[in-house]
Amino acid sequence: MTRTPLAAVAALLLLACGGTGTREEQRPADRTPSADLPDDVRQAVTVADAIATAPYAVDSILSAHGLSAQGFDSLMYAIALDSAKSAAYANARRR
Repeated sequence: MTRTPLAAVAALLLLACGGTGTREEQRPADRTPSADLPDDVRQAVTVADAIATAPYAVDSILSAHGLSAQGFDSLMYAIALDSAKSAAYANARRR
């Protein structure tokens, strides 16, 4: 594995896990991302928001969205490789 894809995945994971972790900072799981996002980015944001809200229910959240842990990893990796999608993901997670 080369350093560039690994760095991209690491950076995306840091963005996905950003914040102090306090309850007040976390968005409710029912808040939907903007409709102008690409479908894969919207799905990743929705899943990441749900996991941030209920980290103890990762398996059921992934299952409800038709993903496995490996499938979610692949989705995040694909987004990390596209700079426009990475930026869209990061902006959507900050809102």
